[in-house]
Amino acid sequence: MDPIIASVIAAASTIAGIAGSGFVTAAGEDAYTRLKAVVRHRFAAAEPALLELEAAPASAAPRLALADRLAEAGAAGDAELRQSAQALLAALLALRDRPQPPPLIDFDRLVAAQRFEISDVTAAGTVLRAKEARFEGEFVFRGVRQSGGQQSGGQPSHGEPEKH
Repeated sequence: MDPIIASVIAAASTIAGIAGSGFVTAAGEDAYTRLKAVVRHRFAAAEPALLELEAAPASAAPRLALADRLAEAGAAGDAELRQSAQALLAALLALRDRPQPPPLIDFDRLVAAQRFEISDVTAAGTVLRAKEARFEGEFVFRGVRQSGGQQSGGQPSHGEPEKH
């Protein structure tokens, strides 16, 4: 695979995987917007594959589809695409140096009977992490926000709890 195309796929799948987490910087968002604009304007046939990758960043199929569409569109060796991918990769690499807040609630093992509720919480990062969890009753997740204004699931919570 062409190194430029490989860079585009690595950068796009990484940023799509962390989108909405509150950890993507403005520089990362701007770099991804520029990369998408280059794809849209110079390699339009590949744009649907890029959108599929955004929807399923951990899946191999969208990655392969994007690689194929970019190659078919003549993206291999394209200087503007290379610059856009490098800028996005640089913004992503800068994230690894940012301190990540610990989870608000962290369990090795969590067993909850009857009712377990997390509500009206604002956290800088992960709210709940459990290596192993079992809920034998109702699990309610309501009004949980990450700093930056996102609420649970990235959707506005209008006071309606998510029950699992």
